[in-house]
Amino acid sequence: MGSLTTPYLMVYFLVFVRTLTLYTSMPVVSSRVVPVPAKIGLGLLTAFALLPDGRALPVVSGELLPYATAIAQEILAGLVLGFGAQLVFVVMENAAALTGTHTGFGAANAVLHVADFTGNPLSQFYFLFAALLFLVVDGHHQLLIGLDASLQAMPVGTFQLGEATTERLLMLLSTTWVAALRISLPVMGALLAADLALALVSRAVPQMNVFYVGAPLKVGLGLIMLAITLPTIAPVFRSMVGTLAQQSATLLKAVP
Repeated sequence: MGSLTTPYLMVYFLVFVRTLTLYTSMPVVSSRVVPVPAKIGLGLLTAFALLPDGRALPVVSGELLPYATAIAQEILAGLVLGFGAQLVFVVMENAAALTGTHTGFGAANAVLHVADFTGNPLSQFYFLFAALLFLVVDGHHQLLIGLDASLQAMPVGTFQLGEATTERLLMLLSTTWVAALRISLPVMGALLAADLALALVSRAVPQMNVFYVGAPLKVGLGLIMLAITLPTIAPVFRSMVGTLAQQSATLLKAVP
């Protein structure tokens, strides 16, 4: 009984460690709003569902040092998967930072820093919008599929952060800025046109205080352009979320 149960529990715990680490670093679920016991319980259930049967269990050493090394590898694997998933939200955060700075919402940091407020109001809006889209397009399901694919591509106790994984992470990080520019470019283009128009007005009518006129104008123009371009954000976000499962397996793939 012990010879059959012990390997199963050892592998189960390693799968649980990778799953729990993913849940504590992935979008939405890693929020402080989700209680820690809920994350642990969800990790236990997910690990049980993803654990292979006894005939397909990977071989795991029962010695202390190799097993502790395997636990560290699973924590690192879960962090890599969570970081890859968080990049989808980093796109929205970068887009909010670019848009908010040019619109003038960045000044909110000077007022709201005492309330532990980070980012500008657009950052909060983009984050909530991204969280809603993430759930609507089944991004959490894609992560579970990706977690299962990662266990197939890199079984428990075999993950190593090599050069290929680092290159894939850097490539994903570079694509986030491209996607952020795609999202924020229409708003930034309209604001740039407004700046040029205000510059011409200041030259034609020097008596006009362009700053007092331009600040509310840029805020209003930015909000109008945001409302117009908001429907175009959903397809971009959906395409990124749709690749999460394949991305998770690629990140932990044993060979390039």
